[in-house]
Amino acid sequence: CPLLALSPNGGDAEIIAALEWADDYVLKPFSTRELLARVRALLRRLERQGAGSEIPRTKGLRHNCILCLE
Repeated sequence: CPLLALSPNGGDAEIIAALEWADDYVLKPFSTRELLARVRALLRRLERQGAGSEIPRTKGLRHNCILCLE
């Protein structure tokens, strides 16, 4: 389950700490386009790891665990 951290804190220490448990980090404010691009990148990595067939789908939409914390 990929984890994406969203945070208003952009210091090196905060980013490095978050990347110890998250797969990616997005600093607020961010554009919707950037967020969607990062989510797509996380999903591509997940599929390359062979987990793509295990992702639940409903009407063509993939359901994934993406955790957003502030």
